[in-house]
Amino acid sequence: MTIGVIRREIIRPLAEREQQIAALHSLSKEIAGQPQLDEVLGQIALQATNWIGGDAAGVFLRDDDQLYLAATYNLPSSYRGLKMSIDNGVCGQTVRSEKAQLVENYRRDWRFEPDLPLADRAFGSFTAVPLTYQGSVAGVLFVVSGHQGRMFRSDDVFRLELLAPQAAVAIAYSALLDQQQRLLRQIEANSAQLESLLLSTENPVIAVDRRLNVLFANPAALNLLDVEQDTDVSRIRIPAQYFPPSLKALARDLQLFKVHEYEIGLDSVTYQCHVARLGKIRHEGWVAVMHDVSRLKELDRMKGEMIRMVSHDLKNPLMGAMLNVDLLRTREDAALNDSLDALDRQLDRMDRIIRGVLDLERIRTGRLQRLPHEVYPIVTKVIQDLDRTRLDKGVSITNAVDPALILEVDGDQF
Repeated sequence: MTIGVIRREIIRPLAEREQQIAALHSLSKEIAGQPQLDEVLGQIALQATNWIGGDAAGVFLRDDDQLYLAATYNLPSSYRGLKMSIDNGVCGQTVRSEKAQLVENYRRDWRFEPDLPLADRAFGSFTAVPLTYQGSVAGVLFVVSGHQGRMFRSDDVFRLELLAPQAAVAIAYSALLDQQQRLLRQIEANSAQLESLLLSTENPVIAVDRRLNVLFANPAALNLLDVEQDTDVSRIRIPAQYFPPSLKALARDLQLFKVHEYEIGLDSVTYQCHVARLGKIRHEGWVAVMHDVSRLKELDRMKGEMIRMVSHDLKNPLMGAMLNVDLLRTREDAALNDSLDALDRQLDRMDRIIRGVLDLERIRTGRLQRLPHEVYPIVTKVIQDLDRTRLDKGVSITNAVDPALILEVDGDQF
């Protein structure tokens, strides 16, 4: 009597616990050796079936408010991929309640939407446990027995609950692995596109580390440095004439604007260099992109010459017209003087327009002169230029500027 009690109360539970640990260990090894999610889930379904003496099993994965059958064991292959709402079936109830479910006789006890086709006719016992990871149900593991199979008990549900965390971790690990593979493929594709772009561009591109050791130089940069294409870039030294003329301006612009621009002349070619930091999180160095602007500089010079020549040609006849107006004023004809005043203002306005065109060149070259001026006389002069127009339109313009106001402006612009 005593031996029977010991066997029932101590030896048998210990033996079952040993079997459980061995099964978990075996499953862990199987999971670690299967990189693909469908293979991992299939192995979990197989182990779950054998562990509690069932006839078939499957794993539903959750997709928002739906479940889809991702893996099966000893069930028709056509069942794979089947979808159902989490509002239906024992598995749906498992997701909603986040608790294990046990139906001793599926055909007799389950009166709602079946989990799978013909389940209400073919299934005997049915148990399902949630696969929970980080507080969220990622899927459902279920095991079924046939009509002539064994009836599941609460101990069987407990065993599946021991298995469920392993399955949930495997699902999460596989999902992370898939995401990592997708990111790696995306990075490789982006890297290939960037490398193709850098190799094909005619603009020299050079990247250096914080010690000014060359990390990358595209073919255009190697040609500019007069270096063979197969040269180890780490051996290249950047000549001093390539560096910015002001390191202080470089540091300031990179801090404020994230980019610094400067020009260098190499032989007969002028390059505009754009320098930016290399590395978004950690400062690893600098990258420079060089644009050949020699043609643009020449066109800019020709434009300036043309503006000066055209303006000079326009000013000559204008000065002659203004001189003739001054000669006509000597006749002391009151009626004529009114017209001459209007003509003189228009000629003066045309002179300012021509000088304004010339000022484009002055602005470009930095020769614009800003001096203190009284604003009131400038505004008065502008109003006088508009006298004819405002009288024709019946418009009244009043100078409301403070006579004491003084600003730094280029007075020739008005």
